[in-house]
Amino acid sequence: MELAIAYPNIGLLAVMNRKHVDLLIMGTKCASDEEETLFGSNTLIVMEYLTECPILAIPGGHRIVGRNKIDFPTDYETAFDQERLKYMLVITKSHNSEIKILHSKKERYLEATPERNKALLDSVFKGLQCSFHLLDNMRIHKGIQSFVEDENCDAIVFVDEE
Repeated sequence: MELAIAYPNIGLLAVMNRKHVDLLIMGTKCASDEEETLFGSNTLIVMEYLTECPILAIPGGHRIVGRNKIDFPTDYETAFDQERLKYMLVITKSHNSEIKILHSKKERYLEATPERNKALLDSVFKGLQCSFHLLDNMRIHKGIQSFVEDENCDAIVFVDEE
């Protein structure tokens, strides 16, 4: 066991570098309705500064057991191939999870590049339980929070766009 006292981004980055972490799974505090963020400040700090590996954020009160619903918010601006989503695929397959891809742009119709990236996601998740959803004229953080609650999602996956 290891004990460290540090800011979340500094402490986690140090441990991740020493231990060669492939996937960070962390719990989150749900933000209140008045807040402009979906997650608490520590989760946001970690998501902003730790881009070395994917982050699986588990909203407060949820557990990853049995069959799960996983929210994957995206604007389709990034081409997520099988290599970039490998850990998400491992979790999805091992838990027989359902992926709910949530498009978070206000435009209903996609241009050529986002349309290709959506098709790429469709091929990456081929054979798995996967559905596509659209946030319709909602602020992104509120939309994701509402979607997670309405669809009873157990986890939210964020993959860095770099």
